Parts: sequence; C-alpha cells; structure tokens
Amino acid sequence: MNGPPVSELPRGAAAGSGRVGRLPKAMAASNWQPFERNSLRGFFDLWLASGLLLHRCSYHRHRDKRRVALPGCPQLDPDGRQRIDPATGRKLYSAVASIPDRSTREAFQAQALAAVDRMLAQGEL
Repeated sequence: MNGPPVSELPRGAAAGSGRVGRLPKAMAASNWQPFERNSLRGFFDLWLASGLLLHRCSYHRHRDKRRVALPGCPQLDPDGRQRIDPATGRKLYSAVASIPDRSTREAFQAQALAAVDRMLAQGEL
C-alpha cells in the first residue's frame, strides 16, 4: 500500500507506532486506483491534516467540473443483499460522513482536489 511521502504523514504513522505527533500541513492523497464509469475516474485514500485517513474516496470529473466524494457503505436489505433503487436500477449507498456546512464543504473540496492534483502529478496513475 503506497502512501504520501513520510514527511507528509503524522509522526509515527509510517512506522505504525500510533504515536501522536506532527500533522501534515495539507491534505495528502495516495493509493490511486483508476476506475472509469460515468463521471467517476477512480478511488484514492485521503490523509486529513488532523491525522484521519479516509479510505476509498472517489474522484469525479464531468466536462469542466470536478469533485471528491467521501466514502460510503452499501445499503443492505434484510437478507444481506445490496439494495437497488427501483427507479434507476442503481445500487444504493449510505453516507459514512458528511460536511453539512457549505463553506466548509467548499474548502474541503478545494483542499482535496489540490491533494488529488499533487498525487496525479507525481505519477500515481
């Protein structure tokens, strides 16, 4: 599992020591997994400045618009099968986390997209 440069990780994160230490100054994206379907371009992991690691965020691009989506989990029926939207035939997912405030969400998007740009520029394709 490749990650951001050790200098961008919280101290101890690379070695797995669990110590709290210096946090990255900016978000860092890693582990690019290309997957193209409609606007989806791929999945990646995102380190936040707090030290939180979000696995399998998704990167979407359609024409000149881009966005990062937080990970979700499948909605399951009582038999454990993934639920399907009867109107569209698409699999249903539930949000794991959200950013309800618009200005915070826009700031998150700007920082996350910058992290994706840095990752892709470093050749993690």
